[in-house]
Amino acid sequence: MKLNGPGKRSEPDRMVLLLRGQVCFIEFKRPGQQATLKQAARLNQLRALGYVAGVAHDWDECLALVQESRGMQLIRPALAFQPRLNDHVGD
Repeated sequence: MKLNGPGKRSEPDRMVLLLRGQVCFIEFKRPGQQATLKQAARLNQLRALGYVAGVAHDWDECLALVQESRGMQLIRPALAFQPRLNDHVGD
């Protein structure tokens, strides 16, 4: 689920809703970029509340965050298509 709207500049880019009420928050950044101070503070707040929240620079990091929230080890799926993280820019 994409998070956006007025006053939401520091919210993570995506909230991933999983089975059994698990939620993961992901801020997507291009390789070499970092979260802003406000984004980092919001991610820390979400972690303090018990959520998995982090920055992903590529598909593997995104998948690792989702699987961490599910309590799983990283297992890379065999996908013919992997979404590009920067596809959301300009949405």
